[in-house]
Amino acid sequence: MNSAPTEFKMFPVCDWNYEQIFVWYKHVDFFTIVRAFEPLEISIGIEKYIVGKGKMAFIGSGKEYDVIQSALSRGFALTFTASFYEKSISDSILLNSELFFDAFQSVQITDTSGDEADFMKIINRTKNHAHQVSDLVIHNCIESLLLDGMQRIKLNSNLHDYGSVPIRGVVNAFSIMVHKHFKEQSNVQFYADKLHVTPRKLTEMCLAIWGKTAKTVISDIVLKEALRYIKHTDLSISQIAYEMGFTDESNFRHFVKKCTGNIPMSYRQIYAL
Repeated sequence: MNSAPTEFKMFPVCDWNYEQIFVWYKHVDFFTIVRAFEPLEISIGIEKYIVGKGKMAFIGSGKEYDVIQSALSRGFALTFTASFYEKSISDSILLNSELFFDAFQSVQITDTSGDEADFMKIINRTKNHAHQVSDLVIHNCIESLLLDGMQRIKLNSNLHDYGSVPIRGVVNAFSIMVHKHFKEQSNVQFYADKLHVTPRKLTEMCLAIWGKTAKTVISDIVLKEALRYIKHTDLSISQIAYEMGFTDESNFRHFVKKCTGNIPMSYRQIYAL
């Protein structure tokens, strides 16, 4: 491609190279769209996501992931930075949407319109153009995939409701921050300060978008991560409590029981049955 590799890259998933991807982008946040022609798997830490044949996966910035390939893995990966794609306020809405920043799942997987041949026509339109024209074609290609994904997940917000952009942008940024810092910070005030709003305003925004308070959002994310460790690792409960940022195992046990009705060990035993 004519674009610099730290701005945009497009390649078959069979050419996926974990180390090279993160060398290309270094410390620059980037977004990824994976279009699967045959089933493939994406991993983020202990999370595993199966992207079925004919589906798309959307991975937001700040998420270190890997594409697990098999002999049958086929598809394309498009990686790009926000600075490359964002040209208008509507672009910002798409990048700050649940496609990339869902509060409770790291990878959004959707159905797609058209088949492999239709997708390849889109890809081929990005080739053999002058640099400026190519960038515009690529932008339109990415936009068509994003709009398709947005339509599939049927977001409650209207894409043209520009007045909701500040609220959605703030709560999505809040979700990202919590996923990054929940092990050290569970105080709403910390995140409100970072976002330059009051704790009360942050809670009002979370209630408007997600129907829950900012404190509940933090607790839900901590619980989600804790349950994944309990289900999918052999770490002891005390080790998981430490990983989740709890200084006392008893507090962690109480937290899990309050949220699920079971202490961590019982929850693990139920899942193992």
